[in-house]
Parts: sequence; structure tokens; C-alpha cells
Amino acid sequence: MNLRRLRTIAAVLLVLGSAAGARAQVSFQSLVAVGDSLAAGYTSASLVETHQRNSVPALIARQAGASSFEQPLVTEPGLPPELRLVTLFPVPLIARKSGSSGSPANFDLPRPYNNLAVPGATSVDVLTRVTDAGGFHDLILRGRGTQVQ
Repeated sequence: MNLRRLRTIAAVLLVLGSAAGARAQVSFQSLVAVGDSLAAGYTSASLVETHQRNSVPALIARQAGASSFEQPLVTEPGLPPELRLVTLFPVPLIARKSGSSGSPANFDLPRPYNNLAVPGATSVDVLTRVTDAGGFHDLILRGRGTQVQ
């Protein structure tokens, strides 16, 4: 191998090595998630804080060290009240938890939420919808801390 070819290979390796070092310094402090029920933490036919805290974006934020990650949380028993298994015998019976619907737990967040996932949302909704007359979209996208134009 001639000297010129060795220098070219060394230069390429140097560029690739510096690019790999730059990737290692990525900051996830401004992580934002957009999605459907899976990303919102919708479990047992309900949005409820106990499950929302383990939504996929929340897990990624914890792993990435994004300590300021916020999502619109709903208090117990959820919105609508979460489904629960009442009995297995003689036949399985599933019913909603008792009590009225939950309410937003951090509605007064002074900044936009990081998790903008809405149960039932589609990719078209993400691009076009800003309201659904008081449903999940309004709760998440039009909360006091979130400005949607």
C-alpha cells in the first residue's frame, strides 16, 4: 500500500472517530413525544397516572436522563375509570373502578408538556387536529401549559 492511500484511510478513520464522539454527547433535555394510546400510557381502557408514569416515552426519558420530562397526568381512578378484574369464578367479571372519573394532576404546568400522545390519535390527527370538543385532544393539547395554534 502506498503512503497516499494510508493517509486517506487514516483521515477517513479520524473523521469517523470524531463523528462517533459527537454522537456520544447528545442531550435529551428537550425530548418531545407524539403518538397514540401506547405512547400516552393508556392501559386498562383508561388514562391513569400509575400507568402513565411507565409510558414508553417516560421510560425513554428516564433512560436518557431527561429529568424535566412532563406529561399530562390523570389521578385515580382514571379517565374514564380504569377497568379491573372483579372475579375469575364462576366466570371472569371485569368492571370499572368505582368513583367518579379522575382529573388532571398537573394541569397548571407553566410550560408545554413533553408527551403529546393522545389515545386513538392517527398520523393525520398529529398533523391536523387541535380540538375534539372536550376529549383527550383538548385535555392534552389545550391544557393551560400547552399552546396550540
